Amino acid sequence: GGGARWWITLLFFLYLLYIQATCVLGFALLFCGVALCPALLCENYLRLLGTRFAVAAGSKPVLDDTMRPVMFLCNHRSWGDFWVDAALLGGTAFVSRWMVAVAMPMIGLWGHFHGGIWFFA
Repeated sequence: GGGARWWITLLFFLYLLYIQATCVLGFALLFCGVALCPALLCENYLRLLGTRFAVAAGSKPVLDDTMRPVMFLCNHRSWGDFWVDAALLGGTAFVSRWMVAVAMPMIGLWGHFHGGIWFFA
């Protein structure tokens, strides 16, 4: 009923606050010369949600972008897909609308200064 929905909403907002807090930590460490790997943070976010990955039959490994430039085109249907893409691809950079920074300010701030998010209007 309504009571269960209230708890789910509260847990969701606590989860978002946790993400913002870890981004504040990442941003502060960045100014101290320590760069946290966004992929590891995203793996943590997904683990908290109970996300599991499986390898599809006939799939191939993702191209290694440390050997040569690679562009990944990732379609998304929700805000959570960003974390899945970052965890699977190793924390690559994303192109994003400025509204992401409005909705999730610390992700936007840390991502911009870390070089993981490029904003456009």
